[in-house]
Amino acid sequence: MSMLLVSDVGYGYSTPLFEEVNLRIDRAEKVGIVGINGAGKSTLVKCLRGELEVTRGSITMQRGLKVAVLDQHTPEYLLGCGFKECVATAIPQGEMESRSWQISYLLDQLEVPEAIRERPMAQLSGGWQRFALLARAWLDEPQLWVLDEPTNFLDLEKMAMLERWIADAGRDTPMLIVSHDRRFLDNVTEQTLFLRSSNSRLYPHSYSRAVQLLAADDAAAESRREREQQQIDRLKRSAHHLRQIGNNKHSDTALKRSMQLSKRVEQLEKVSTPIHREAARDIRLANRGTHAQVLVTFENVVIASPRGDPLIHIPKLEIRQGERIAVLGRNGVGKSQLIERIHRAICDREEGKAGGISVTPSVTYGYLDQMLTQLPHGCSAANYVNSLFGFPLNRVTSLLVGAGFKLDTHDREIATLSAGQRVRLLLLVLRLTEPNFYLLDEPTNHVDIEGQEQLESEIIEHKATCVLVSHDREFTERVANRFIAVRNQRLVELESAASFYREIGIAT
Repeated sequence: MSMLLVSDVGYGYSTPLFEEVNLRIDRAEKVGIVGINGAGKSTLVKCLRGELEVTRGSITMQRGLKVAVLDQHTPEYLLGCGFKECVATAIPQGEMESRSWQISYLLDQLEVPEAIRERPMAQLSGGWQRFALLARAWLDEPQLWVLDEPTNFLDLEKMAMLERWIADAGRDTPMLIVSHDRRFLDNVTEQTLFLRSSNSRLYPHSYSRAVQLLAADDAAAESRREREQQQIDRLKRSAHHLRQIGNNKHSDTALKRSMQLSKRVEQLEKVSTPIHREAARDIRLANRGTHAQVLVTFENVVIASPRGDPLIHIPKLEIRQGERIAVLGRNGVGKSQLIERIHRAICDREEGKAGGISVTPSVTYGYLDQMLTQLPHGCSAANYVNSLFGFPLNRVTSLLVGAGFKLDTHDREIATLSAGQRVRLLLLVLRLTEPNFYLLDEPTNHVDIEGQEQLESEIIEHKATCVLVSHDREFTERVANRFIAVRNQRLVELESAASFYREIGIAT
Protein backbone atom coordinates (compact mmCIF):
# COMPACT_ATOMS: atom_id res chain seq x y z
CA MET A 1 0.00 0.00 0.00
CA SER A 2 1.21 3.52 -0.78
CA MET A 3 2.15 5.78 2.13
CA LEU A 4 0.03 8.52 0.57
CA LEU A 5 -2.41 8.36 -2.33
CA VAL A 6 -4.14 11.48 -3.64
CA SER A 7 -6.74 10.58 -6.28
CA ASP A 8 -8.50 13.16 -8.52
CA VAL A 9 -8.73 15.61 -5.63
CA GLY A 10 -10.45 18.97 -6.00
CA TYR A 11 -11.42 21.69 -3.56
CA GLY A 12 -14.13 24.32 -4.00
CA TYR A 13 -17.69 24.23 -5.26
CA SER A 14 -18.94 26.80 -7.78
CA THR A 15 -15.39 28.04 -8.46
CA PRO A 16 -12.82 25.28 -7.85
CA LEU A 17 -9.64 26.35 -6.09
CA PHE A 18 -7.81 23.35 -7.57
CA GLU A 19 -8.84 20.26 -9.52
CA GLU A 20 -7.51 16.90 -10.72
CA VAL A 21 -4.71 16.55 -8.18
CA ASN A 22 -3.11 13.10 -8.34
CA LEU A 23 -0.09 12.03 -6.32
CA ARG A 24 1.38 8.80 -4.98
CA ILE A 25 4.13 8.53 -2.34
CA ASP A 26 5.66 5.08 -2.04
CA ARG A 27 9.27 5.60 -0.97
CA ALA A 28 11.51 8.62 -0.26
CA GLU A 29 10.19 10.89 -3.01
CA LYS A 30 10.78 14.62 -2.74
CA VAL A 31 7.87 16.39 -4.47
CA GLY A 32 7.78 20.12 -5.13
CA ILE A 33 4.31 21.71 -5.04
CA VAL A 34 4.10 24.83 -7.22
CA GLY A 35 1.26 27.21 -7.96
CA ILE A 36 0.37 30.87 -8.28
CA ASN A 37 -0.58 32.87 -5.19
CA GLY A 38 -4.12 31.82 -4.34
CA ALA A 39 -3.92 28.47 -6.15
CA GLY A 40 -4.65 26.63 -2.89
CA LYS A 41 -1.24 25.29 -1.85
CA SER A 42 -1.82 25.98 1.85
CA THR A 43 -5.37 24.65 1.47
CA LEU A 44 -4.00 21.39 0.04
CA VAL A 45 -1.63 21.18 3.02
CA LYS A 46 -4.62 21.56 5.37
CA CYS A 47 -6.43 18.80 3.47
CA LEU A 48 -3.40 16.53 3.83
CA ARG A 49 -3.26 17.10 7.58
CA GLY A 50 -7.03 16.53 7.94
CA GLU A 51 -8.03 20.10 8.84
CA LEU A 52 -10.18 20.45 5.70
CA GLU A 53 -12.25 17.96 3.71
CA VAL A 54 -11.67 17.75 -0.02
CA THR A 55 -14.66 18.51 -2.24
CA ARG A 56 -13.92 15.80 -4.78
CA GLY A 57 -11.69 12.75 -4.92
CA SER A 58 -9.93 11.15 -1.98
CA ILE A 59 -6.79 11.31 0.14
CA THR A 60 -5.69 7.96 1.55
CA MET A 61 -2.83 7.62 4.05
CA GLN A 62 -1.18 4.51 5.39
CA ARG A 63 -2.67 3.62 8.77
CA GLY A 64 -0.67 5.19 11.59
CA LEU A 65 1.46 7.31 9.25
CA LYS A 66 3.20 10.04 11.23
CA VAL A 67 3.16 13.30 9.28
CA ALA A 68 5.13 16.41 10.24
CA VAL A 69 4.02 19.77 8.84
CA LEU A 70 6.38 22.73 8.86
CA ASP A 71 4.09 25.76 8.83
CA GLN A 72 5.02 29.19 7.49
CA HIS A 73 4.77 30.91 10.89
CA THR A 74 5.92 30.18 14.44
CA PRO A 75 3.02 29.38 16.83
CA GLU A 76 2.63 32.15 19.39
CA TYR A 77 2.94 29.79 22.36
CA LEU A 78 6.52 28.92 21.33
CA LEU A 79 7.80 32.50 21.01
CA GLY A 80 8.64 32.66 24.72
CA CYS A 81 10.77 29.50 24.58
CA GLY A 82 14.50 29.45 23.95
CA PHE A 83 15.66 27.87 20.68
CA LYS A 84 16.81 24.63 22.31
CA GLU A 85 13.81 24.57 24.66
CA CYS A 86 11.47 24.91 21.67
CA VAL A 87 13.15 21.95 19.96
CA ALA A 88 12.94 19.89 23.17
CA THR A 89 9.15 20.21 23.35
CA ALA A 90 8.98 17.50 20.67
CA ILE A 91 10.21 14.89 23.17
CA PRO A 92 7.69 13.54 25.72
CA GLN A 93 8.73 14.34 29.30
CA GLY A 94 9.13 10.66 30.17
CA GLU A 95 11.64 10.16 27.33
CA MET A 96 13.72 13.28 27.93
CA GLU A 97 16.50 11.60 29.89
CA SER A 98 17.13 8.91 27.27
CA ARG A 99 16.70 11.14 24.23
CA SER A 100 18.18 14.49 25.26
CA TRP A 101 21.38 13.70 23.33
CA GLN A 102 19.34 13.81 20.11
CA ILE A 103 18.71 17.52 20.56
CA SER A 104 22.38 18.52 20.61
CA TYR A 105 23.16 16.06 17.80
CA LEU A 106 20.46 17.54 15.56
CA LEU A 107 21.42 21.14 16.35
CA ASP A 108 24.99 20.27 15.42
CA GLN A 109 23.77 18.83 12.12
CA LEU A 110 21.87 22.03 11.44
CA GLU A 111 24.97 24.05 12.40
CA VAL A 112 23.16 26.08 15.05
CA PRO A 113 25.69 28.29 16.92
CA GLU A 114 25.88 27.93 20.71
CA ALA A 115 24.98 31.61 21.10
CA ILE A 116 21.65 30.99 19.35
CA ARG A 117 20.60 27.89 21.27
CA GLU A 118 19.56 29.67 24.48
CA ARG A 119 18.08 32.83 22.97
CA PRO A 120 14.27 33.27 23.10
CA MET A 121 12.49 32.50 19.86
CA ALA A 122 10.90 35.97 19.81
CA GLN A 123 14.37 37.52 19.57
CA LEU A 124 15.52 35.33 16.69
CA SER A 125 15.31 36.00 12.98
CA GLY A 126 12.60 34.30 10.94
CA GLY A 127 15.27 31.99 9.53
CA TRP A 128 16.40 30.68 12.93
CA GLN A 129 12.78 30.31 14.03
CA ARG A 130 12.13 28.10 11.02
CA PHE A 131 15.20 26.00 11.85
CA ALA A 132 13.90 25.52 15.39
CA LEU A 133 10.52 24.35 14.06
CA LEU A 134 12.31 22.07 11.59
CA ALA A 135 14.41 20.45 14.34
CA ARG A 136 11.39 20.20 16.64
CA ALA A 137 9.33 18.35 14.03
CA TRP A 138 12.26 16.10 13.07
CA LEU A 139 12.65 14.90 16.67
CA ASP A 140 9.06 13.68 16.46
CA GLU A 141 10.43 11.08 13.97
CA PRO A 142 7.95 11.67 11.14
CA GLN A 143 7.48 9.25 8.25
CA LEU A 144 6.33 12.01 5.87
CA TRP A 145 7.28 15.69 5.78
CA VAL A 146 5.13 18.53 4.46
CA LEU A 147 7.20 21.73 4.24
CA ASP A 148 5.21 24.91 3.55
CA GLU A 149 7.51 27.63 2.14
CA PRO A 150 10.59 26.38 4.04
CA THR A 151 12.96 28.95 2.46
CA ASN A 152 11.01 32.08 3.43
CA PHE A 153 13.17 34.25 5.74
CA LEU A 154 16.22 31.99 5.27
CA ASP A 155 19.44 33.69 4.31
CA LEU A 156 21.68 31.95 1.78
CA GLU A 157 23.78 30.15 4.40
CA LYS A 158 20.73 28.69 6.09
CA MET A 159 19.35 27.70 2.73
CA ALA A 160 22.60 25.83 2.04
CA MET A 161 22.27 24.11 5.44
CA LEU A 162 18.67 23.14 4.66
CA GLU A 163 19.61 21.73 1.25
CA ARG A 164 22.43 19.70 2.79
CA TRP A 165 20.13 18.48 5.57
CA ILE A 166 17.47 17.32 3.10
CA ALA A 167 20.13 15.53 1.02
CA ASP A 168 21.75 13.84 4.03
CA ALA A 169 19.66 13.40 7.18
CA GLY A 170 16.38 13.61 5.24
CA ARG A 171 17.35 11.52 2.23
CA ASP A 172 15.22 8.51 3.25
CA THR A 173 12.15 10.51 4.28
CA PRO A 174 9.51 11.43 1.69
CA MET A 175 8.75 15.15 1.53
CA LEU A 176 6.13 17.40 -0.03
CA ILE A 177 7.71 20.84 -0.41
CA VAL A 178 5.64 23.95 -1.18
CA SER A 179 8.01 26.60 -2.50
CA HIS A 180 8.42 29.52 -4.92
CA ASP A 181 12.23 29.24 -4.96
CA ARG A 182 13.17 27.80 -8.34
CA ARG A 183 16.81 26.99 -7.55
CA PHE A 184 15.91 25.37 -4.24
CA LEU A 185 13.28 23.18 -5.93
CA ASP A 186 15.79 22.11 -8.56
CA ASN A 187 18.34 21.19 -5.89
CA VAL A 188 16.13 19.14 -3.57
CA THR A 189 13.16 17.68 -5.49
CA GLU A 190 12.75 15.11 -8.25
CA GLN A 191 9.01 15.47 -8.88
CA THR A 192 6.87 18.58 -9.40
CA LEU A 193 3.14 19.01 -8.87
CA PHE A 194 1.63 22.09 -10.55
CA LEU A 195 -1.48 22.99 -8.57
CA ARG A 196 -4.09 24.66 -10.78
CA SER A 197 -7.79 25.47 -10.82
CA SER A 198 -8.17 22.88 -13.58
CA ASN A 199 -5.94 20.18 -14.95
CA SER A 200 -3.30 20.07 -12.20
CA ARG A 201 -0.24 18.20 -13.46
CA LEU A 202 2.48 16.01 -11.91
CA TYR A 203 5.85 15.44 -13.61
CA PRO A 204 8.69 13.11 -12.55
CA HIS A 205 11.23 15.94 -12.79
CA SER A 206 12.45 18.86 -10.73
CA TYR A 207 11.07 22.32 -11.45
CA SER A 208 13.12 23.61 -14.40
CA ARG A 209 12.54 20.52 -16.54
CA ALA A 210 8.96 20.08 -15.33
CA VAL A 211 7.93 23.64 -16.23
CA GLN A 212 9.26 23.10 -19.76
CA LEU A 213 7.15 19.94 -20.09
CA LEU A 214 4.11 21.74 -18.68
CA ALA A 215 4.51 24.54 -21.23
CA ALA A 216 4.82 21.98 -24.05
CA ASP A 217 1.74 20.08 -22.84
CA ASP A 218 -0.26 23.30 -22.53
CA ALA A 219 0.79 24.35 -26.03
CA ALA A 220 -0.19 20.93 -27.42
CA ALA A 221 -3.56 21.16 -25.66
CA GLU A 222 -4.11 24.64 -27.10
CA SER A 223 -3.32 23.32 -30.58
CA ARG A 224 -5.69 20.35 -30.19
CA ARG A 225 -8.39 22.64 -28.85
CA GLU A 226 -7.95 24.99 -31.81
CA ARG A 227 -8.33 22.12 -34.30
CA GLU A 228 -11.39 20.84 -32.43
CA GLN A 229 -12.90 24.33 -32.42
CA GLN A 230 -12.34 24.64 -36.17
CA GLN A 231 -14.24 21.36 -36.68
CA ILE A 232 -17.03 22.52 -34.34
CA ASP A 233 -17.31 25.83 -36.21
CA ARG A 234 -17.55 24.00 -39.57
CA LEU A 235 -20.30 21.75 -38.23
CA LYS A 236 -22.17 24.75 -36.81
CA ARG A 237 -22.03 26.51 -40.17
CA SER A 238 -23.23 23.37 -41.94
CA ALA A 239 -26.06 22.90 -39.44
CA HIS A 240 -27.12 26.53 -39.86
CA HIS A 241 -27.00 26.25 -43.65
CA LEU A 242 -29.10 23.03 -43.65
CA ARG A 243 -31.61 24.57 -41.24
CA GLN A 244 -32.09 27.49 -43.62
CA ILE A 245 -32.57 25.11 -46.55
CA GLY A 246 -35.06 23.06 -44.55
CA ASN A 247 -37.06 26.11 -43.50
CA ASN A 248 -36.99 27.81 -46.92
CA LYS A 249 -37.64 24.70 -49.02
CA HIS A 250 -39.64 22.72 -46.46
CA SER A 251 -37.09 19.92 -46.58
CA ASP A 252 -37.52 17.49 -43.68
CA THR A 253 -34.30 15.75 -44.74
CA ALA A 254 -32.29 18.97 -44.44
CA LEU A 255 -33.86 19.77 -41.04
CA LYS A 256 -33.15 16.26 -39.78
CA ARG A 257 -29.55 16.48 -40.92
CA SER A 258 -29.21 19.91 -39.28
CA MET A 259 -30.42 18.46 -35.96
CA GLN A 260 -27.93 15.58 -36.24
CA LEU A 261 -25.07 18.01 -36.81
CA SER A 262 -26.19 20.15 -33.85
CA LYS A 263 -26.18 17.09 -31.57
CA ARG A 264 -22.74 16.19 -32.87
CA VAL A 265 -21.57 19.72 -31.99
CA GLU A 266 -22.91 19.31 -28.42
CA GLN A 267 -21.06 16.00 -28.06
CA LEU A 268 -17.79 17.46 -29.33
CA GLU A 269 -18.06 20.48 -27.03
CA LYS A 270 -18.55 18.19 -24.02
CA VAL A 271 -15.38 16.18 -24.76
CA SER A 272 -13.23 18.99 -26.16
CA THR A 273 -9.68 19.26 -24.83
CA PRO A 274 -9.66 21.27 -21.56
CA ILE A 275 -7.54 24.41 -21.63
CA HIS A 276 -6.07 25.94 -18.50
CA ARG A 277 -5.78 29.72 -18.47
CA GLU A 278 -4.95 31.74 -15.39
CA ALA A 279 -6.58 35.13 -14.95
CA ALA A 280 -4.28 38.03 -15.80
CA ARG A 281 -2.28 39.12 -12.73
CA ASP A 282 0.20 41.69 -13.94
CA ILE A 283 3.20 42.80 -11.94
CA ARG A 284 4.28 45.95 -13.76
CA LEU A 285 6.67 48.67 -12.71
CA ALA A 286 7.36 52.13 -14.08
CA ASN A 287 10.36 54.44 -14.34
CA ARG A 288 9.76 58.18 -14.62
CA GLY A 289 13.44 58.64 -15.49
CA THR A 290 16.02 61.20 -14.46
CA HIS A 291 18.86 63.07 -16.16
CA ALA A 292 21.15 62.56 -13.19
CA GLN A 293 23.92 60.03 -13.72
CA VAL A 294 24.69 59.50 -10.02
CA LEU A 295 21.59 59.05 -7.87
CA VAL A 296 23.10 58.32 -4.43
CA THR A 297 26.61 59.02 -3.09
CA PHE A 298 28.16 57.69 0.13
CA GLU A 299 31.09 59.50 1.78
CA ASN A 300 32.59 57.94 4.92
CA VAL A 301 29.33 56.33 6.10
CA VAL A 302 28.97 53.81 8.94
CA ILE A 303 25.95 51.47 8.83
CA ALA A 304 25.03 50.43 12.37
CA SER A 305 22.67 47.90 13.97
CA PRO A 306 19.53 49.09 15.82
CA ARG A 307 21.63 48.89 19.03
CA GLY A 308 24.30 51.14 17.52
CA ASP A 309 26.93 48.46 16.82
CA PRO A 310 28.94 49.30 13.66
CA LEU A 311 28.26 46.84 10.82
CA ILE A 312 29.59 48.34 7.56
CA HIS A 313 32.07 51.15 6.93
CA ILE A 314 31.67 52.73 3.47
CA PRO A 315 34.50 55.17 2.61
CA LYS A 316 32.99 55.96 -0.81
CA LEU A 317 30.23 54.49 -2.98
CA GLU A 318 28.23 55.77 -5.93
CA ILE A 319 24.93 54.34 -7.16
CA ARG A 320 24.61 55.30 -10.81
CA GLN A 321 21.57 55.42 -13.06
CA GLY A 322 20.69 52.00 -14.53
CA GLU A 323 22.68 50.03 -11.95
CA ARG A 324 20.88 47.08 -10.39
CA ILE A 325 22.95 46.35 -7.32
CA ALA A 326 22.63 43.08 -5.41
CA VAL A 327 23.96 43.33 -1.84
CA LEU A 328 25.31 39.94 -0.76
CA GLY A 329 26.56 38.83 2.64
CA ARG A 330 26.20 36.44 5.50
CA ASN A 331 23.32 36.77 7.93
CA GLY A 332 23.65 39.70 10.31
CA VAL A 333 26.30 41.67 8.39
CA GLY A 334 23.95 44.61 7.81
CA LYS A 335 22.37 44.14 4.36
CA SER A 336 18.87 45.12 5.43
CA GLN A 337 20.27 47.92 7.61
CA LEU A 338 22.00 49.32 4.50
CA ILE A 339 18.69 49.32 2.60
CA GLU A 340 16.94 50.98 5.55
CA ARG A 341 19.69 53.62 5.87
CA ILE A 342 19.31 54.56 2.19
CA HIS A 343 15.55 54.73 2.71
CA ARG A 344 15.95 57.13 5.64
CA ALA A 345 18.37 59.29 3.67
CA ILE A 346 15.87 59.62 0.81
CA CYS A 347 12.98 60.42 3.17
CA ASP A 348 15.00 63.09 5.04
CA ARG A 349 17.67 64.32 2.65
CA GLU A 350 19.16 66.89 5.01
CA GLU A 351 19.64 64.27 7.71
CA GLY A 352 20.99 61.85 5.09
CA LYS A 353 23.52 64.41 3.83
CA ALA A 354 24.65 65.14 7.38
CA GLY A 355 25.28 61.41 7.78
CA GLY A 356 27.32 61.17 4.58
CA ILE A 357 24.61 60.06 2.12
CA SER A 358 23.74 62.53 -0.66
CA VAL A 359 20.64 61.92 -2.78
CA THR A 360 20.08 63.73 -6.06
CA PRO A 361 16.93 65.93 -5.97
CA SER A 362 15.33 64.10 -8.93
CA VAL A 363 15.17 60.74 -7.11
CA THR A 364 11.65 59.38 -6.62
CA TYR A 365 11.87 56.15 -4.71
CA GLY A 366 9.93 52.93 -4.34
CA TYR A 367 10.54 50.87 -1.20
CA LEU A 368 9.60 47.34 -0.26
CA ASP A 369 10.83 45.90 3.04
CA GLN A 370 10.63 42.22 3.80
CA MET A 371 8.21 42.64 6.73
CA LEU A 372 5.76 44.73 4.60
CA THR A 373 5.60 47.36 7.34
CA GLN A 374 4.37 50.06 4.93
CA LEU A 375 0.91 48.52 4.74
CA PRO A 376 -1.83 49.76 7.11
CA HIS A 377 -3.33 46.44 8.20
CA GLY A 378 -6.61 47.92 9.41
CA CYS A 379 -7.37 49.44 6.01
CA SER A 380 -8.84 47.70 2.95
CA ALA A 381 -6.84 47.32 -0.26
CA ALA A 382 -9.27 49.58 -2.16
CA ASN A 383 -9.19 52.33 0.48
CA TYR A 384 -5.39 52.15 0.69
CA VAL A 385 -4.93 52.71 -3.05
CA ASN A 386 -7.58 55.45 -3.03
CA SER A 387 -5.98 57.24 -0.08
CA LEU A 388 -2.61 57.38 -1.85
CA PHE A 389 -3.70 58.37 -5.34
CA GLY A 390 -7.32 59.63 -5.11
CA PHE A 391 -8.52 57.53 -8.04
CA PRO A 392 -12.27 57.01 -8.60
CA LEU A 393 -13.69 53.68 -7.43
CA ASN A 394 -13.95 52.16 -10.92
CA ARG A 395 -10.25 52.90 -11.57
CA VAL A 396 -9.22 51.38 -8.23
CA THR A 397 -11.30 48.28 -8.97
CA SER A 398 -9.73 47.92 -12.41
CA LEU A 399 -6.21 48.29 -11.00
CA LEU A 400 -6.76 45.71 -8.26
CA VAL A 401 -8.33 43.19 -10.64
CA GLY A 402 -5.41 43.68 -13.02
CA ALA A 403 -3.02 42.93 -10.15
CA GLY A 404 -4.78 39.63 -9.45
CA PHE A 405 -7.24 40.61 -6.70
CA LYS A 406 -10.67 39.05 -6.94
CA LEU A 407 -13.57 41.43 -6.33
CA ASP A 408 -14.41 39.92 -2.95
CA THR A 409 -10.94 40.85 -1.62
CA HIS A 410 -11.05 44.57 -2.43
CA ASP A 411 -12.88 45.59 0.75
CA ARG A 412 -11.24 43.10 3.09
CA GLU A 413 -8.80 44.39 5.68
CA ILE A 414 -5.21 44.12 4.46
CA ALA A 415 -4.36 42.08 7.58
CA THR A 416 -6.65 39.28 6.33
CA LEU A 417 -4.98 39.05 2.91
CA SER A 418 -2.38 36.38 2.22
CA ALA A 419 1.28 37.37 2.31
CA GLY A 420 1.47 36.98 -1.47
CA GLN A 421 -1.51 39.30 -1.93
CA ARG A 422 0.05 41.92 0.35
CA VAL A 423 3.28 41.88 -1.65
CA ARG A 424 1.30 42.29 -4.88
CA LEU A 425 -0.54 45.25 -3.36
CA LEU A 426 2.77 46.92 -2.50
CA LEU A 427 4.12 46.25 -5.98
CA LEU A 428 0.98 47.83 -7.47
CA VAL A 429 1.56 50.93 -5.31
CA LEU A 430 5.20 51.04 -6.43
CA ARG A 431 4.15 51.00 -10.07
CA LEU A 432 1.60 53.78 -9.57
CA THR A 433 4.23 55.90 -7.77
CA GLU A 434 6.46 55.70 -10.90
CA PRO A 435 9.78 55.71 -9.04
CA ASN A 436 13.16 56.00 -10.75
CA PHE A 437 14.97 54.31 -7.85
CA TYR A 438 13.94 51.06 -6.15
CA LEU A 439 14.92 49.74 -2.73
CA LEU A 440 13.92 46.08 -2.52
CA ASP A 441 14.51 44.00 0.60
CA GLU A 442 13.58 40.36 -0.12
CA PRO A 443 11.03 41.33 -2.80
CA THR A 444 10.32 37.73 -3.81
CA ASN A 445 9.22 36.56 -0.36
CA HIS A 446 5.71 35.11 -0.79
CA VAL A 447 5.59 35.97 -4.52
CA ASP A 448 4.78 33.02 -6.78
CA ILE A 449 7.16 31.98 -9.56
CA GLU A 450 5.06 33.62 -12.27
CA GLY A 451 5.13 36.88 -10.31
CA GLN A 452 8.89 36.62 -9.79
CA GLU A 453 9.46 36.24 -13.51
CA GLN A 454 7.21 39.23 -14.25
CA LEU A 455 9.07 41.32 -11.67
CA GLU A 456 12.43 40.34 -13.19
CA SER A 457 11.28 41.36 -16.66
CA GLU A 458 9.84 44.68 -15.49
CA ILE A 459 12.98 45.73 -13.61
CA ILE A 460 15.21 44.88 -16.57
CA GLU A 461 12.99 46.25 -19.35
CA HIS A 462 12.39 49.58 -17.57
CA LYS A 463 16.13 49.96 -16.93
CA ALA A 464 15.24 50.58 -13.31
CA THR A 465 17.96 51.64 -10.91
CA CYS A 466 17.72 49.52 -7.79
CA VAL A 467 19.47 48.21 -4.73
CA LEU A 468 18.22 44.80 -3.71
CA VAL A 469 18.75 42.15 -1.07
CA SER A 470 17.41 38.70 -1.93
CA HIS A 471 18.00 35.10 -0.91
CA ASP A 472 16.52 33.97 -4.24
CA ARG A 473 19.53 33.01 -6.35
CA GLU A 474 17.62 32.81 -9.62
CA PHE A 475 16.09 36.26 -9.15
CA THR A 476 19.39 37.83 -8.05
CA GLU A 477 21.39 36.45 -10.97
CA ARG A 478 18.80 37.43 -13.56
CA VAL A 479 18.19 40.97 -12.31
CA ALA A 480 21.46 42.35 -10.94
CA ASN A 481 24.19 43.87 -13.11
CA ARG A 482 26.42 44.84 -10.19
CA PHE A 483 27.28 42.69 -7.17
CA ILE A 484 28.56 43.95 -3.81
CA ALA A 485 29.43 41.67 -0.90
CA VAL A 486 29.79 42.69 2.74
CA ARG A 487 33.06 41.26 4.07
CA ASN A 488 34.81 42.25 7.28
CA GLN A 489 32.60 45.33 7.59
CA ARG A 490 33.58 46.53 4.10
CA LEU A 491 31.82 46.49 0.72
CA VAL A 492 33.67 44.41 -1.87
CA GLU A 493 32.88 44.46 -5.59
CA LEU A 494 32.33 41.02 -7.19
CA GLU A 495 32.11 40.03 -10.85
CA SER A 496 29.12 37.80 -10.14
CA ALA A 497 27.13 36.24 -7.33
CA ALA A 498 28.60 32.79 -8.04
CA SER A 499 31.87 33.45 -6.17
CA PHE A 500 29.94 34.46 -3.05
CA TYR A 501 27.74 31.36 -3.29
CA ARG A 502 30.81 29.15 -3.52
CA GLU A 503 32.31 30.94 -0.52
CA ILE A 504 29.39 30.00 1.72
CA GLY A 505 29.08 26.48 0.26
CA ILE A 506 25.78 26.80 -1.54
CA ALA A 507 24.92 25.16 -4.88
CA THR A 508 24.73 27.58 -7.84
